[in-house]
Amino acid sequence: MILLLDHEDSFTHNLAGAFAMLGEEVRILAAGEATPDQVRQFDPAAIVLSSGAGTPADWPQSLEIVRTFGKEVPTLGVSLGQLIIGEVYGADARRQTRSIRHGKSVAVRHERGGLFAYIPQPFRAMCCHSAVLGRDSLPLELCADAFSVEDGAVMAMRHTAHPVYGLQFHPESVGTERGDRLLAAFLEEAREFRGRQVPNG
Repeated sequence: MILLLDHEDSFTHNLAGAFAMLGEEVRILAAGEATPDQVRQFDPAAIVLSSGAGTPADWPQSLEIVRTFGKEVPTLGVSLGQLIIGEVYGADARRQTRSIRHGKSVAVRHERGGLFAYIPQPFRAMCCHSAVLGRDSLPLELCADAFSVEDGAVMAMRHTAHPVYGLQFHPESVGTERGDRLLAAFLEEAREFRGRQVPNG
């Protein structure tokens, strides 16, 4: 089961629908009310942080959930969700770039790592954000996997040791090429990670 933290965003149900189309059960939990104990009760196969308004500081519950579960539960952040992940792992918020892309398609190049093995190069992605992580804002623990062709903003990243991924754009949008494949790749990574955690009989 996928636990989707909703940051009061209209795209949350589209994202849930995209996972459902891939055969996943999805439960939506209001991010503003979420606690680590609630997450443990759900025992999710993966956690997804939706897009939303505001900054990571406006969502302390989501910050705490990523801190608590990032090592043990595969986690994907979308748009605001990527910024939340960046905040947790030490991205320099002072080096975030003001970049207003509300309903704008951008060209993205990627490093063919992480979730991008079968994604065209470059590809178009749909964005809806007011700030992005700059390449020089990331700590060593976070690896940038994709960048905006226009301004070099970080469009995707992953943790080098934990099963944690971020996408600045909206993979559930029809304006994103092979967004379904990106979500499927995340689910594959989640399954592989959980398989490695099962003790040998």
